[in-house]
Amino acid sequence: MHYASFLTLMLMTTLATGQSVSTRMGARHAGMGYASFALGDESGLLGNVAGLAKVHHHAVTFNQEIVPDLTGGNRSSAGLIVTSPFGTLGLNVFRFGDNIYREQMISIGFAHEIGTTALGMRMNYIQYEADGFGTTGTSTLDFAGLTSITPHLFVGAGIFNLTQSTIASGEKLPVILTAAIAYQPGKSLHAAFEVEKKLGSPVVFKGGVEAGISKKVFLRTGFNLHPASLFGGIGALTHRLNIDSAVSFNRLYGFVYQASATYKLGRQKEL
Repeated sequence: MHYASFLTLMLMTTLATGQSVSTRMGARHAGMGYASFALGDESGLLGNVAGLAKVHHHAVTFNQEIVPDLTGGNRSSAGLIVTSPFGTLGLNVFRFGDNIYREQMISIGFAHEIGTTALGMRMNYIQYEADGFGTTGTSTLDFAGLTSITPHLFVGAGIFNLTQSTIASGEKLPVILTAAIAYQPGKSLHAAFEVEKKLGSPVVFKGGVEAGISKKVFLRTGFNLHPASLFGGIGALTHRLNIDSAVSFNRLYGFVYQASATYKLGRQKEL
């Protein structure tokens, strides 16, 4: 089937059944196969929102994903993170699609850490627009947690669309449950495993590894099962700027490329 035709069919099904494209982004996470729900970093804006509590600086983030073999399948996002003594606040905008069909989302999230445990909540407004089919939208609520079992072992869990929101004529958006465990014996090595269950769909298994080849450069790899996908990526850090890139492959979409940039603003807050 021609990819453009397949995309049109997929998106028509999306509107009819109340499904949404994945909004999880961040090339660091993508390079690890999105086995990242036990990570605490700026990409918590679109992943585990509790991970924002691990961010100790104001920052802006940008993400762009390109799917060459799938017309209209690109995704992009931009976010702002503001820290305070009371917790960390994040604001993000996300877009998927083209002039024929698009999904747009604006999110605001807050995370707070008590001891070794961080909790976070995110509110989203999602808008769907298809040429000839009009525009519809709805609000959703996500909740997540992240805790340290030991100084080197981390566990994260959360639920997307806790409110079981609906669109159009009552079709429910998917409820997604996620749990992950990560092991970090040192700053230069990070291994993680994650399971994701969208109600009504098979469980997705994810694994990933991040290894530092120097203090400033990291290599990443990962995999997904159901559907089967392979991932890889590289990242470079400076005092204020993080640049990451990732590539993945599966039989349905072919190669997918993602790039991210995070710029830290001001001074880091006191820990």
